[in-house]
Amino acid sequence: MNRYRHFFLSAFLPMAVASASTGESPQRIDIVLANFSMTPANLHLKADQPVMLAVTNKGWENHNFNAPEFFKAATMDATMRERVGKKGRLDFFVGQTRLITLTPKAGVYPVSCQQFLHADFGMKGTITVD
Repeated sequence: MNRYRHFFLSAFLPMAVASASTGESPQRIDIVLANFSMTPANLHLKADQPVMLAVTNKGWENHNFNAPEFFKAATMDATMRERVGKKGRLDFFVGQTRLITLTPKAGVYPVSCQQFLHADFGMKGTITVD
């Protein structure tokens, strides 16, 4: 009997704990920063549904993903909050990808690259959450 109990606990308990703790996986949204472009420029998200933003810099210089009002309104854990910092911005070296998981709140939020003249040349858009 003890042998079967050990089998049950080792085989099935980890799956039960994992499914109870992870819940629903966030939807992944890929965002590409390039030279004077942000793709997609206009994001459409659902309020109160977790998302993972996977932002990649494919340009030949550093860029950032600046959305202070969006990040301030969103719900995220302490690690993610630290990533965006008080300025509400993710900075990227050439070739770098950063992931941020959050739950957005309803609203319309501007997003841009704050490097000199980048937004003026097209690195800007809107995040719409409804």
